Amino acid sequence: YTQGAKVWLYNPSSATSGEKIYVSVDSTTDQIILSGGDWAIFPWAAGSTGAPVSLEAYAETADNILEYGIFN
Repeated sequence: YTQGAKVWLYNPSSATSGEKIYVSVDSTTDQIILSGGDWAIFPWAAGSTGAPVSLEAYAETADNILEYGIFN
């Protein structure tokens, strides 16, 4: 995606605990933590070197769902 695109993330779980989703960009130690019902939107910063940039998500349980959207 091009620089300036917006990334939207949403954890649709209604659970109050035990269903967090952890999202990081390029395996950095900084994470966005989404509890049930949480959402986030942030600008996409494409790699300045032209190298691919990865968005990685890890969940507390196998049944977690992460909804996402990319808007240019």
